[in-house]
Amino acid sequence: MNPIELLDQYRPKMTKSERLAADYIRDNPMKLVRFTLTDIAKFSGSSNAAIIRLCKKLGYDGFSEFKFSMSKYLLSNIPSAENGNTDSITEITNNYIKFISQIPNFINKIDIQNLADFIQNANYITLWGVNRTYLAANQLFNRLMRLGIPSNAISDIVQMSDYSDILKQGDLCILFSIAGKGSRLYPELLQRLKERGCTTVLITMSPNLKAISKNTDITIVLPYIGQAQTQNFYDDQAIFLIFIEILLCEVARLSQK
Repeated sequence: MNPIELLDQYRPKMTKSERLAADYIRDNPMKLVRFTLTDIAKFSGSSNAAIIRLCKKLGYDGFSEFKFSMSKYLLSNIPSAENGNTDSITEITNNYIKFISQIPNFINKIDIQNLADFIQNANYITLWGVNRTYLAANQLFNRLMRLGIPSNAISDIVQMSDYSDILKQGDLCILFSIAGKGSRLYPELLQRLKERGCTTVLITMSPNLKAISKNTDITIVLPYIGQAQTQNFYDDQAIFLIFIEILLCEVARLSQK
């Protein structure tokens, strides 16, 4: 029995707080996959303890196992196209193509040129990302190394905090954050960097990160495939990786001048 069916089956046996969480998850399965336990508790009006009890009531060892089960279920149940004849290979490919093709409408060419210039002229470059967004930070690190540009990819919040007290004018910090949920310390850390004169750049998929973006020199918002495809299990990293290639093309162009 899949996780959605389990939520329906056990609903009569749930407490009020468990039912609040169950209804929220039932209506927003992708948010279970993408959010933390605390986030789900907050948005559903429930509590961490109630959600853990709910998971065990459904037969899971805990929240992580329930989350993993939901991920597998969503991945294996991608809807077919509207005409009902398109296979999953074409469906998935077309969806990624649709969002990748939107990237030029989201990116300001001047921002890309300025960011490439920052990269070329920075004394020191640090790339930040947590959990899934660290993949993007690490990819940019690897690609910059191939161009002979040294940098440092960081996923640890403590190290980010240390760097926020070290980086200074002439240095560059690029933060990858899908929706600003990687750390609640981001606004504070970027404010400290700004006060020290470090250039800061935010690469995100949410236009509503004012607490973070107010302390950045450049904020670039990309298409958010994970949010738009609420019933599908698509990964936002593909969008980040395409963006990185666009950025590196501009970096390489500048290096040839």
